Amino acid sequence: MNIQELATTSLTAACEALLPAATIDGSGEGAEPLRIAAIIGFTSDDVRGTFGVAADVRGLERVRKHMGAGDVGAEDSLGEMANLLAGHVKRSFAACGQNVTITPPLVLRGLAIEVCGSRGARAEFVSRSTTDRVTVWLDCDSPEGLQLQATEACGTVVGEGEALLF
Repeated sequence: MNIQELATTSLTAACEALLPAATIDGSGEGAEPLRIAAIIGFTSDDVRGTFGVAADVRGLERVRKHMGAGDVGAEDSLGEMANLLAGHVKRSFAACGQNVTITPPLVLRGLAIEVCGSRGARAEFVSRSTTDRVTVWLDCDSPEGLQLQATEACGTVVGEGEALLF
């Protein structure tokens, strides 16, 4: 598997598992510009990059309701969603022999945040309705031609939801 395939499949699986589904499928034309983003850096021996979640005001509220955020602030809610999604992606990379280290999330606010491409592998997942938008992206930089294969060691890792740890 090449890095682009891994980025796309791991990001899609993480978003489908954790992001709230948009209630109405739409083009997002009525959505406001993205106003807040949480960005996490990551690195391994062969791969490095950034992972991020950005939302407009209504999209952030949809995420917060889905998480049961209550009185938790917007920055903390989006940072925690980024951490959860990054954990899923990290596990997918570990299954291909990449011991990934991640940074704490950096939360940014702005008038209009634009998610731009990178020179390496890139995957993007957009959850939108007619009134809101949440964008998740994964940019990876790796040596040209890097091929990744599933490792046997990951077969012994406890799967999500199979253990309760204290």
